[in-house]
Order: sequence, then structure tokens, then C-alpha cells
Amino acid sequence: MERSSITRAKILDCAKRLYSQSGYHDTQISDIIQDVKIGRGTVYQYFNNKEHIFISLLELFYEEWEKVSSIDISLEELRSMTARDYLRIRLGQTFNYFDSDHDRANIILRTSLGLGGPFETKVSRLEKKITVNITNDLKLGIRNGHIHENIDLEFVSNFIAGAIFRTSFHYFVKNRSPKKAKEMEQITEKAFNMVAPAIFIKSN
Repeated sequence: MERSSITRAKILDCAKRLYSQSGYHDTQISDIIQDVKIGRGTVYQYFNNKEHIFISLLELFYEEWEKVSSIDISLEELRSMTARDYLRIRLGQTFNYFDSDHDRANIILRTSLGLGGPFETKVSRLEKKITVNITNDLKLGIRNGHIHENIDLEFVSNFIAGAIFRTSFHYFVKNRSPKKAKEMEQITEKAFNMVAPAIFIKSN
């Protein structure tokens, strides 16, 4: 990684922690400059103002979700995987995304809410991406005969996405203690047991 990229990443990392701790309105760019311990001019080489920094963070969170949501398994493994196992993996991926970085989860699920303007657009983009992923997975399940073909895709996709966001807020923001692997498995399994009976054809 080039030095400029390292510096930019360092600024964003400090800003992420401060925005998570104090919120957007109570965090000033001077706070970020003081915390990151680099010159004011250096910060302004990368960002115009604190709004630019915050938007850049939201864009980074979206890129990180894109990486997380790509299932790293072979086509052969995918073919041998049951639909139920696939659902568990998808739920686990999303919960791990929020659990693995508290500050990121706090900004997405709490700090950014109600800010409006470009902030709302960026957060909505992530929410929409997660919902679209759910919709596409449901369509795949319908095509393969695992999921009821008469389900309301729009309703079910948004219902599952809403449940994921609320569950993530409860476990990874409101109760922020790091979760052990066993706890994450239990959270994922509880979510699976709520979703699976409603969407899967019984024989699958």
C-alpha cells in the first residue's frame, strides 16, 4: 500500500472511532486532526471537510460489505450445499459484518440515522444492497424448487433485512461486548429458525 493510501486509511480509522463515540454533529474536524496526530494541511490533502470524511467512511463500509457478501466457495461446493446451509452462511456473513467492527456497526445502525441528505443516500445504498442480495437469493431458491414460488419477494426481502438490522443493533451496538464464535452461531441459528420455516418448502 502506498504511503498516501496508508495516511488516508489512518485518517478514516480515527474518524470512524470518533464519529462512533461522539456522533457526527459533536465531532469536529479539529478533533480528528488532533487524534490522528498529523498536520491539518495533510488532512485537507485528502478530505475537504468532516462531511467528506463521513461520506468516505460510508462508501468504505459499502466496499467492505461487497467483499464480505461474496461467498468464497467453489462451484462444486455450492452445488453440494443444501439451501438451508446456504441460508445459514448468508445470515452468518451479515451478522459477522456488524460484529467484527463495533464502530462501523454503530455508525451504520445508529450514528448515521436521521442525518438526511447525502448521508442517508449512502446508508440507503448499503441497506438496498443487502435487501437486493436477499431478493436474489430468494429468487435462486425459487428457481431451484427450495422456496415457495408464491411468496411476496418484496415483502419477505424487506422483512428479513429489517430483522437483520434490528437484531444487529441489539447484539452488536446496544450490547456491544465482543461475541465469541459460539455466541455468533447461536444468533445465526435463532435467525435461521425464524426465517427457514416461513420460506422453505418442507421437503427441502
